[in-house]
Amino acid sequence: MPQVNTAKPRREDGSPSNWDHYPDLLIPRQVPAKSRQWCVRRAEDFLKDLKPASLSVPTADQITDCLGRTSSRLDLVEWQVSRTVDALRLLLVDLSHVPAGKGVDWDYWWNG
Repeated sequence: MPQVNTAKPRREDGSPSNWDHYPDLLIPRQVPAKSRQWCVRRAEDFLKDLKPASLSVPTADQITDCLGRTSSRLDLVEWQVSRTVDALRLLLVDLSHVPAGKGVDWDYWWNG
């Protein structure tokens, strides 16, 4: 599998990677235009934090740990934490269909 690299949104053969489709996924999910860049940045932060070789590598525990760190950040208000949860769920469940994403209690983190 190709490495996850947010700075290189295309595979070696020139075809779009899943990452390339992430911003487009936000539109039909009714993420407001002003919030889309926030979602992209939070997904990038997640990828930089874990540095997975591919999106299918993170475990449910790693995803949950990341969500726990996010929810405990004092510099984020409630809507920012909820939007981060949305951003990661969209990336891991809806776009990439990461098996571990099904093992995360997304509602728990969203309702925080």
